[in-house]
Amino acid sequence: MKKHGLVIMVLGALLISFGLGYMAASIEPVNKPVPGGDKALIGMETEKRVIDEQSTIKLEQEYLRCKHLLVSDFPDRNRLLGKSLEEISQLLTIDNGYTLAMEGNTLTIHQRIEDWCPEDKEKCRLKEYQGRLAVYQGPDAQNDILLRVTNIEIESLPVTIAEDIKKGRYEFDSEEALNDALENLDEY
Repeated sequence: MKKHGLVIMVLGALLISFGLGYMAASIEPVNKPVPGGDKALIGMETEKRVIDEQSTIKLEQEYLRCKHLLVSDFPDRNRLLGKSLEEISQLLTIDNGYTLAMEGNTLTIHQRIEDWCPEDKEKCRLKEYQGRLAVYQGPDAQNDILLRVTNIEIESLPVTIAEDIKKGRYEFDSEEALNDALENLDEY
């Protein structure tokens, strides 16, 4: 009985693996070289896919530092209209972080970016700098840059606020939100 269960489990695993492999193979990577891919069969022409008005062009931007993936329509669609996938792969190269995939009438442009996403780049925080309150911008306290130093002395702030600032508890999603908080702290 145990052998029968093991055989069923192995067959189930093989079927699942086959199904996943079949799904992965249905996505056609365009700018990866295929051995002998540039040779046409005798008497047959190779189909040349061209981006037209009915094509959907999707842009996936993968930000490697924060691991965020932003998906949107490709902003410069007109630049690609009338071009074949081979021509597009010459414009958007692997060396520049792009990979292309065509599934049906949808072109997916995947871009790998060695940076923080725009949202994380805009994050700000208040920190102490040489006894004064300073504004830093960046995704986190280890990867931020000093924007400006204010005239507010850290010692002039209430003790709890000064401690919270030193502990990194004054973080904001944008410089605008941080400036609103600074206006309130300026009263001290």
